[in-house]
Amino acid sequence: IKQLAPKGIIFSGGPNSVYDEGAFKVDPEIFNLGIPVLGICYGMQLMTQELGGKVEAADNKEYGKAEITVTDADTVMFKDLPKEQTVWMSHGDLVTEVPAGFEVTATSANCPISAMANTAKKFYALQFHPEVRNSEYGNDILRHFAFDVCGARDNWSMEDFIDMQIAKIREQVGDRKVLL
Repeated sequence: IKQLAPKGIIFSGGPNSVYDEGAFKVDPEIFNLGIPVLGICYGMQLMTQELGGKVEAADNKEYGKAEITVTDADTVMFKDLPKEQTVWMSHGDLVTEVPAGFEVTATSANCPISAMANTAKKFYALQFHPEVRNSEYGNDILRHFAFDVCGARDNWSMEDFIDMQIAKIREQVGDRKVLL
């Protein structure tokens, strides 16, 4: 990861519990790289577990639209967004205690810790799915992470990507002939 030098890392959601045998884990050193991290759903639970918070099975699995209330309007993830939002939840576990250094930034009736942040380390987590159309401000939240937290720029194009990949292939292949 250090060699790739990403501007940010996103841990996505998934169907597992962090307590399942064979559940996806990360090297805890990832949190010492100084790279912003966003945990989404399972990613939030994974981040919580790795950083010393508490994750428990929910009394009832939650699947569908939910209303969250932003409790920290100053957090960059919810900048200039309404305090009340409709989001898409899909989880069987939930965070019951945030790790040291984190603050709760959003709540809901069924998920008291719907979002959390450690702004000093640029670690953010959402129990809901911002990437789903039913999360009405999800794209805004993801943009805040990419641009405001990570410092990414909005200048990517497919042509640039293709040119970079061709250059990498030419560098690796050199003057040799290759059948692709």
